[in-house]
Amino acid sequence: MVKDVGEFLVELVGEAVGELVLSVLACVVLGLPALIVYVSWSFSPRLTVAGAGLLSLAVAHGAWRTSAPRRRAAGADSRP
Repeated sequence: MVKDVGEFLVELVGEAVGELVLSVLACVVLGLPALIVYVSWSFSPRLTVAGAGLLSLAVAHGAWRTSAPRRRAAGADSRP
């Protein structure tokens, strides 16, 4: 029984540490882009908006390329 309690405590502490690490990583992943936007906005708002527009265009293009149906090659058309 003591062994089971020890294993439980080790597992509990391991999960708590894992949750803490994941929370810190999530804060970094979300906070770093916000800091970059803040710094770039204070430097040049026009460039920040232009960069956001280009980034949005690139993401939209990638999503379109991923979800668009595959087209046949020009010479492989099967129409009579």
